[in-house]
Amino acid sequence: MMTRYDHICLTVGDLDRSIAFYERYFGLKVVRRDAPHKGAVVESMTGVAGGELLAAFLTDGRFVLELTQFTAGQGARTTGSPANEVGSPHIGFACDDVRAIHAKWSAEGVRFHADPIVSRTRNTWSVMMSDPDGILIELREGPALTPEQFALAGA
Repeated sequence: MMTRYDHICLTVGDLDRSIAFYERYFGLKVVRRDAPHKGAVVESMTGVAGGELLAAFLTDGRFVLELTQFTAGQGARTTGSPANEVGSPHIGFACDDVRAIHAKWSAEGVRFHADPIVSRTRNTWSVMMSDPDGILIELREGPALTPEQFALAGA
């Protein structure tokens, strides 16, 4: 049996705000926005009793991001998980010039955790930032894996 990547899903506090953020800064486009989900299907898929949610799917033609916002059954957390908490996600995006993006987006109010640093494993620049809900995003010059590392997987 074979599996392959399909999508990543993030739970956000305000679906419209998050859509606007990922469209503006990462060029993702909404290609599907679902009617509200509720009832037994939501409860069985999420494990949240009484859960109701909104969902939208965004893509750039390769990467698929699903955003969900609970409208009922929402947890107490109001921002993303700390990086050291089990289950804390981060999304990595490749870019051409981390330092230029850091300067431009910082001036626009995007929250970065520090100035860009040189990665010791790849000798390229990277930086961590947060989306409007505090979910961690890594920007890196170039992909996470080299062509040789992809080849190890037979890709």
